[in-house]
Amino acid sequence: MKKSRRLAILATWQTSFGHGVVNGALAYCRAHGHWEQFVEHDYSRLGLFKLGQIIAKWNADALLAEIWNLDQLHAMEQYQIPIVDVSGTWDSPRIYRVQTDDRAVGRMVAKHLRECGLKHFAYYGLPSILYSQLRQAGFVAELKTTGFDCAVRNHTHRGKIGPLVANRKALGKWLAHLERPLGLMCCNDFHAREAIFACQEAGLRIPEDVALVGVGSDDLTCELVGTPISSVDLAPAKLGYEATAVLDRILSGKKPPRRPLLIPPGELRVRQSSDILTVSNPLVAAAIRFIQQHAHQPLLVDDVLREVPISRRALEMNFKALLGRSPQQQVFHAHLDLAKKLLTTTDLPVSTVAERSGFSSASVMSLIFLRATKLRPGQYRRQFRPSTGADSLGAGI
Repeated sequence: MKKSRRLAILATWQTSFGHGVVNGALAYCRAHGHWEQFVEHDYSRLGLFKLGQIIAKWNADALLAEIWNLDQLHAMEQYQIPIVDVSGTWDSPRIYRVQTDDRAVGRMVAKHLRECGLKHFAYYGLPSILYSQLRQAGFVAELKTTGFDCAVRNHTHRGKIGPLVANRKALGKWLAHLERPLGLMCCNDFHAREAIFACQEAGLRIPEDVALVGVGSDDLTCELVGTPISSVDLAPAKLGYEATAVLDRILSGKKPPRRPLLIPPGELRVRQSSDILTVSNPLVAAAIRFIQQHAHQPLLVDDVLREVPISRRALEMNFKALLGRSPQQQVFHAHLDLAKKLLTTTDLPVSTVAERSGFSSASVMSLIFLRATKLRPGQYRRQFRPSTGADSLGAGI
């Protein structure tokens, strides 16, 4: 009989992210049947000595953690058991990492804000936090591909009321001096909430003046504000599952991972904070929604016109003015985005991906891929799909 392995999980259950990580880890343990789990859901309140005592008492074989500050990082670097961090906050040579592909998060937000018809952009983040740096890099790089620049502001006074109030005023002043309408990416949902408060104090309308997107899609944070926040889901259950799989492989004596395992982000959940097209041009917004909802099937512009009460000429003119592309190009764009998702998240054959993403054939999809990405579908899958081989998992960079 296989000996049980003892897994310690340190997560913040106050957030959707922490809940998801724990659920994903427990799902792996249930599927593989040789684990005991010990969960500390509010460990951020514990002193490091107390935390060390608890971990020693658990006699854990491995540790899965959200590491949110340097004290926690330095303490865990001393533990003599395999550790995987899922927070994406730090880069440590002694801690393995499974994290969201944060550059892809930034690219996703940039594409969304561009598709809102915006031409001015800004990023609000944290200067010394790894995930913020990577999200900013992806956001800025994606905007540059279409010829747009990005203003950047960083904030360092996290969690302190006095500095937060002062920063909120300074943030509002900064936003008020940028060209509008503005597309603003915030590095997480908490920064997005602060940006909303800053806009309100500065007299800026959301989304008409500032269309903003957060990251994390934390239900309470996104909904319990005057304007519900659009946000990217980080797929935390997948992170927890894959992080536990990494620890299982290490404990099985396989070669320790050398690079981070990057998990593709989930969907961008559009809420009121960035639904600017609904405000400025509801017919174009309806056309875009129809195209997105039917990206899995062959689609013609005539199909769109049957659903949206607008003339072909008016639709063409509005798409060109707001998005810089024609309705037909928008259809191809929707098919392409769905194909990219299927290529990087499934093992479906390329021909099946083409069929399920609305292309008439695999050859047509390949041609469009080449034009848009300079890669064929198979090459795109190999380049952008996270590897699951043992040599490429974890951090240890």
